[in-house]
Amino acid sequence: MNFQVPNYILFSLITLVIILLASLGFWQIERNEWKQNLIDKKNANVYLEPLNISTIDSIDTNLLDYRQISVEGEWDFSHSFFLGNKVRKNNLGEEIVVPFLLADNSGAILTNRGWYPVSDREKIIKKLQKNQSATLEGLIRVTEYTGKKTSNGVWTAFDHKSMGKELPYDIKEWIVVEGKEETTNKNNSSYPIQGWMVYTSTTPHIEYALTWFGLALVLLIVTITRFIKKQRPRN
Repeated sequence: MNFQVPNYILFSLITLVIILLASLGFWQIERNEWKQNLIDKKNANVYLEPLNISTIDSIDTNLLDYRQISVEGEWDFSHSFFLGNKVRKNNLGEEIVVPFLLADNSGAILTNRGWYPVSDREKIIKKLQKNQSATLEGLIRVTEYTGKKTSNGVWTAFDHKSMGKELPYDIKEWIVVEGKEETTNKNNSSYPIQGWMVYTSTTPHIEYALTWFGLALVLLIVTITRFIKKQRPRN
């Protein structure tokens, strides 16, 4: 006994699948629009006037992300942190994080001071220590990275909250990436390599949308073709 699914049930199932595929495509388009608005908002922050410590305290923390900063203080190299396994242009290195003690004694800012080859660590520390007091210029990041300290003293990620527990003073709820805007074609020849890049999205939402729409279209064409063939009278 051959069991066949009634045509109306099969047609209903196929229709539901087509609707689902098309809905996923429209959802990806909406996600792309949302992400683009987020990119525009964050990058608009980048080019606003750099903040100083007095203006920062009056702004909600969530609004500080991707704002530039310029503050006075001094570096505390005795409590430096190191971020391991940082690859740059196929070269293995690490990044150094140094607390910046604010001149107004309101705490410290954990600051990423740049990348360098692992073998250059001592050389980089000596180079940076030449300027104990300084003006910190860089980009504020409001992050929630989770990392841990490994057995060799290197951190797996810039987890400022966990790092702050090892310090004898309070830190700000946000971090700073030291330096100026870094372009992709910039040739850095000295270490540490400092700088930041504007906010971008690497998720290809439009490509995903086209994939879902394409699958829906193919299924629709196949269904129509088979339906037409079934309706043709046999000779």
